[in-house]
Amino acid sequence: MNLFKNILFVFFFIPVLLYAQEVPPIVNYTVKDYSGENQNWKIDQSFEDYIYIGNNNGLLEYNGADWKIYPSSNNSIITKKSLLVAIWILVTGLKIITEI
Repeated sequence: MNLFKNILFVFFFIPVLLYAQEVPPIVNYTVKDYSGENQNWKIDQSFEDYIYIGNNNGLLEYNGADWKIYPSSNNSIITKKSLLVAIWILVTGLKIITEI
């Protein structure tokens, strides 16, 4: 009888404990989702929880639901050095994003 209880414990109680360990949701976005190119240079987050990504097409902005792209004025790549400048220009209201 004791062996039967141990078997029940192993098959029913332990899987319940293991099931409680959830894996955090990971979402992979394709190029079609954000309408950019396939190479991203730098990712940064603003205080308003917006995600900004330097991409070969320009500056990508993600608010948790929608993607928006701000193309650079001279078709340059927004790299890690110019991402903060591009965000600053965007936040200050200037619609032109330029490379340093």
